[in-house]
Amino acid sequence: MLADDYRTITVDSGATRVIRVNSDETLENLLVDISADGADARIVAQGNNWTIRNVGFHGVASQSSLSNCIAASGTGTIERCYFGDGIPLDASWSKGCIGVSHTHSGEINVHDTYISGWEDNAVYAAGAARDTDGGGGTINFYNCYFRDNNISHLRVATDGTVIEDCVFHNDSEVRQGGSSAINSRGIYTGYGDPSQTVTVRNCDVDIGSHNTNGAGSAFVSGTHDIQGPLTTIRVQDSEVRGETHGEYVEYDNVGSDPTIRVPEGVPTDAETAATGRPEDTTEEEEPAENLPEMEPHLLTFISTDDDDRMEYQFMADGPVEALTESPYMSPSGNDIRATSNFQIDQEDDDYVIQGHTGNGYGDAFEVYGSVTEATVDSDEMIIELDGDRINEAELVKRTGDQNVSESEDDDERESTTERSADTDDGNENITSDSGDDTEQRSSTSTGANEGDLPNDLIIDGSDNGTVSQYEVSVSGEIVPDEELSSVVNQGLAWDTLPSTISDGTVVGVVGHGKDGYRYSGNIISVEIRGDAGLDIERS
Repeated sequence: MLADDYRTITVDSGATRVIRVNSDETLENLLVDISADGADARIVAQGNNWTIRNVGFHGVASQSSLSNCIAASGTGTIERCYFGDGIPLDASWSKGCIGVSHTHSGEINVHDTYISGWEDNAVYAAGAARDTDGGGGTINFYNCYFRDNNISHLRVATDGTVIEDCVFHNDSEVRQGGSSAINSRGIYTGYGDPSQTVTVRNCDVDIGSHNTNGAGSAFVSGTHDIQGPLTTIRVQDSEVRGETHGEYVEYDNVGSDPTIRVPEGVPTDAETAATGRPEDTTEEEEPAENLPEMEPHLLTFISTDDDDRMEYQFMADGPVEALTESPYMSPSGNDIRATSNFQIDQEDDDYVIQGHTGNGYGDAFEVYGSVTEATVDSDEMIIELDGDRINEAELVKRTGDQNVSESEDDDERESTTERSADTDDGNENITSDSGDDTEQRSSTSTGANEGDLPNDLIIDGSDNGTVSQYEVSVSGEIVPDEELSSVVNQGLAWDTLPSTISDGTVVGVVGHGKDGYRYSGNIISVEIRGDAGLDIERS
C-alpha cells in the first residue's frame, strides 16, 4: 500500500511504547520515532494472520526493558520495514531486532526488510528447533538486507526455514554491546539436529575478517558442546565470501563473488518504509472518485476487547471512503481506522461494505449519502454515527433524515459551528462529532451533571507508587470526579497538584493514587509517561 501520508508515533525522552498486533490485524504506514534520549519502542505480534507492513523505526534504540524491536509468534507477515538504525556504536548493553519465542509453532514470512546495527542476534528464532520444548515454527526471509549485526544476522534452526534473495555483509561497524567480543556470523543455528534443514538460496553473503571489526564468518553449524549436532544449513545457487565453520554447512553451486547492494524494493530509511514507496508503482492507479459536495457522515464500528472477531455490513446510496487515520480512540484505547479486513464494492449506484474487527479496535468510514441497510453479528458491537452511539435501525433512519444540504444541517445543529471554531486544530475528522457533544463542551465544569458526562476515565497509579504524567483529549467535555479519585497512604506530594483542563484536554500528574474524570464524546488521544494504568468505562 502506497501512502502519501503516514502516521508517526513519537516516543518521548525516557519513555517506552509497546504496540500490539493481534490475529487478523494489520499495522501499516507507521513511523516510530525513538530518536529522543532514552526513548524505545517495541511491536508485539501474536496470533494468526497478522501483518506488519510499511513500518520504520527512526533513531538508534536506547537501553530499556525492551529486548528487541519486534516480539513475534504465530502466523504472520512482516514486509517493507526498516530497522536499520540499530543501537549506538558505543553501546555497552545488548539488544536484538526480531525475537521469536521457542514455543513458536506457526510460520512468519519477512519480505523486503532492512535490518542493521543490532548486537544480540539481529533475528533470534532458533529456540523453536529445541528438541525438548521447541514449538517447531519457522521464520522465512525473502529479499531482505542485513548489515553489521553481532552474534548472528540470523539465528534460525527449524526444519523448513527458507532464506532467499537476501544480502548479508559487514562494513566494520559491528556493535559489541554487552557481548564479550565481536563475533559476527551470517547464519548460525545453535539448536536442532542434522535431519533438519535451513535452506539458503540465491543469496549474496560477504562476512569475514576483511570487513568486520572483529571475528566474522558466513555460516556456522556443527556439533555444539552442549546441544550436540545442529541443524544443517544448505546453501544453494549463492555467492559467498567468508569462512564457514562446522560440518553441517553444505554448498551446492556456490561461487565466491557476492554482489553487495540493498535489494530492489527494500526501504533504506524509516520514512521511505512508512510511505511504502519501495513498492512497485508502475501500475496505473485508479482515478480518484469525484465525491459529492457535502459533509460526509463519520461512521464507525467498534469491537469489544474480549472478542477477536466482530463482523459488520452496510449499504449506502453514495460513495464510502475508508479512513486510515483514527478520528478518535475506542473505549479500549485502541485505534479506529479502516486499513484492512474490509471490502467496498459498488453495485450500480449503491456501495456495499463488509468487514470485521476485534480486540477493542474499530473501523472508520466517511459516508457521502444515506445508509440504506446495516447489520452486525453481535449486539455488543458499538456503532457510532458522527460521534453518537446508535443501533442499525437508527443508523438507517438518521442518515436518511439528515441527507440535507450543509446550510440546512447547520440550522438543525447550530452549536456545531461554534464547537468546531473553538477546537479547530487542523484535524477535520474531529469536527464531525454530534451536536450533543457540542452542548456538553460548552457547559462549564461546575454545571455538568452525570447525565451530561456519561463516561468514566481513571488514571491509576495506586499499584506502583511512582510518578506518572498524563495528557488525555476528548471530543466533548472532561471534568474531575472526586468519587473516582483517591490516594493511597496519603499519596505523594505530586498528588496535591491540580490538573489543568482546557478545550477537552486534561494534563495532570498522579503519584500514589487515582485521578478520576467524567467525560462526554469520544477519546481522541491518551498519553501516559510512567507506569500508571488506564481504565475507561463508557455507558
